[in-house]
Amino acid sequence: MKIVSRLVEDVPGSRLAWESEEGSDIDTAGVIEFEDAPPGRGTYVRFLMSYDPPGGAIGRGIAKLLQREPTVQARRDLRRFKQLLETGEVSVNASPSARKSETPTEARI
Repeated sequence: MKIVSRLVEDVPGSRLAWESEEGSDIDTAGVIEFEDAPPGRGTYVRFLMSYDPPGGAIGRGIAKLLQREPTVQARRDLRRFKQLLETGEVSVNASPSARKSETPTEARI
């Protein structure tokens, strides 16, 4: 699947807007806006996006089920971006190592 888009508006520090170009497998358009929050409260980020998935409503349902729907991905990506900006790192839900020597319940001699 190939998405080809172009930037149609760029207001530094304030707004970015894009739309898909001819030849893109998915028609999409969107805007992301940044606005100063009250003093000491950071920045508000507003994200709006529209898209026309292959397969129409059925394609959208399948993408949502597989967590590949753009709204789901955008929410997850914005949350991770916020974590990165606030803490300098992104938390991960990594499982423990499968190596026998690193099993937490194993007694070490």
